[in-house]
Amino acid sequence: MKMDKIVCLILVYVFCVATTHSKQIVSVMSYNAENLFDTTHDIGKKDHTYLPLSVKRSTPEYLEACRNIRNTYYRHTCLTLDWTESILKQKIQNLARVIKESNNGNSPDILVLQEIENINVLRQLRDQGLAKEGYREVILIEGPDNRGIDVGILSKVPLAEPAKLHLVDLDGKGASATRGILEATFKVGQNKITVFGNHWPSQMNSDYHRVAAAKAMLEAAKNIDNPLVVTGDFNTAPSDDPNAIEDYLLNPNRDLFFFDGEWEAYGEYRGTHHYRGEWTSLDRIFLLEKTMDSGCRYWWGDCFTPMWNTFKIVKKDFMLKDLTYTDNNGDIVTYEGVPNRFDPKTGEGYSDHLPVLMKFQFR
Repeated sequence: MKMDKIVCLILVYVFCVATTHSKQIVSVMSYNAENLFDTTHDIGKKDHTYLPLSVKRSTPEYLEACRNIRNTYYRHTCLTLDWTESILKQKIQNLARVIKESNNGNSPDILVLQEIENINVLRQLRDQGLAKEGYREVILIEGPDNRGIDVGILSKVPLAEPAKLHLVDLDGKGASATRGILEATFKVGQNKITVFGNHWPSQMNSDYHRVAAAKAMLEAAKNIDNPLVVTGDFNTAPSDDPNAIEDYLLNPNRDLFFFDGEWEAYGEYRGTHHYRGEWTSLDRIFLLEKTMDSGCRYWWGDCFTPMWNTFKIVKKDFMLKDLTYTDNNGDIVTYEGVPNRFDPKTGEGYSDHLPVLMKFQFR
């Protein structure tokens, strides 16, 4: 009889532990929204392109700022684009469609966004396009980027502590005028997960500038004990030399290194950005090796595991189009199924990037 009671108590204990440590799944998505600006000027920022024409034409200093743009295409765009509230609302609705359908017909739990002008337009995205999606946290810390674009995060799970912005030193002289690395730690049940949102210097910059961003991110990761998911637009091409991703983030000979969600899922790179016939995986999801499978050594401990088979590049038919243009030789070239960028004239399109999404499991 005593043995039966002991067995019963053990079973009750095991049931309680199993219930306490039930599976909790959190999805993380990264999406470069491509120039999500509001319609007002932020002092000190070069955001004049994304203002209503009526405002630009009635403000001489705004017109002068447009005329001073060296690149002919960007100068013409600044002088002619009519970025009104109605156009902004259409852009928001289009982006929201992608977000709401990205996760098997649902929106992700944690959404990391690049090219967001300020927290005002991030709130507009949440309140106008994603009003019923349950995003409770709106996170954006203004950085030093000249154009005024930042990394932002929307989350359905609560923040566990205040967010931080890690600035990037491109030239060894301190913080530079580029996007910082946004750090946010969230509470998932009784567990915590830390997310780094990135938007590294573009391919118009030196490869060493992306290396500087990689070094800043690795430095910020040193003190992270929670499971760490690093995502964003890394703007890094395979031809970069030195290569900030291959030589720094994925290098197993370093004290800190990461696993790449796309490679672990597919065994190849399939691309999130298209440029003249070439697909490149600019947008990525990385997992810090030292924080993976934390607690899994003991059956009673909390366990964090990436669900590699859930990684995907969100690439739905409505997000794509065929692109035809005349190349430098005068030949007509057509590329099929490339990202359909937002067109302010027609109100159609989304972004020049495709989002990446992956799920993670706590037990």
